[in-house]
Amino acid sequence: LGKITGCAGEILPDYQGFSIALYDSDPNDPTGATVRNVTELTETELPDNPKNDIPKGIEPNTQNSNPFFLVNSDQGRYSFLFDSDRQQLTKGATYILVVKPPENSKYDERRVKLAIGDRLGNIVKYTATSLDGKPVRASDGQTTITGEIVIVEDAERVGLDLAVLDLASSVCDAQEIQNYQNRRSRDRRTRRYYPLSFSGA
Repeated sequence: LGKITGCAGEILPDYQGFSIALYDSDPNDPTGATVRNVTELTETELPDNPKNDIPKGIEPNTQNSNPFFLVNSDQGRYSFLFDSDRQQLTKGATYILVVKPPENSKYDERRVKLAIGDRLGNIVKYTATSLDGKPVRASDGQTTITGEIVIVEDAERVGLDLAVLDLASSVCDAQEIQNYQNRRSRDRRTRRYYPLSFSGA
C-alpha cells in the first residue's frame, strides 16, 4: 500500500482534508507531465459479495475510489488498484499522482509522474518522478525512484487481474523544504574533489 508521510517520514498529526488522486497524463505532452482526466478505476467492494460482478477490494480504499480522501485512522495509508483488462498496466502507460492538502494548509501539493515499465510474471515495474522539484521521499532526497506493482489475480473471476500501487511520498511545509535545500547547498560547498592520477611501475 502507498503512504503519505511528513518530510522526515513521520505520521502527520492530522490527515483530515487530505486527498490523493490518480490522473491520466495528456498524450499530447511528450514529457507526460500534464494532467488530463481522472483515471477511471474499476469499482471494488469489501467485504466481497460473490453473487455480484464487483471484484474484491482492499483496505483502506475498499471501493477503489478516485480521488481517495484520507482519514486519521488510516495513518496516511492509501490504495489504488489498476485493472489490466483496461490496459492500465501496459508498458508506457503514464499517470500523475496528485496529493492535495486541506485548504489553508501549511503543506504543499505534490505531483508525481508514474510510468509503467516491464512486466515479469505478477510484478510490474514502474518509475516515479517528482514533477514539483521536490524529492518523492524527502528522507532520501531522490526525485526519481523505481518500484513494483504486484498483480493480484481474482480466482473467483477468471481473467480479472488487479494490481496494487505501492508508493510512499512525503509532504513538507515551506520551512522544511527551505531547510532541506539549505543543507544540500552546504553539502555542495563543502564537498572536495580529488584529481585522479596514475603512476607507472
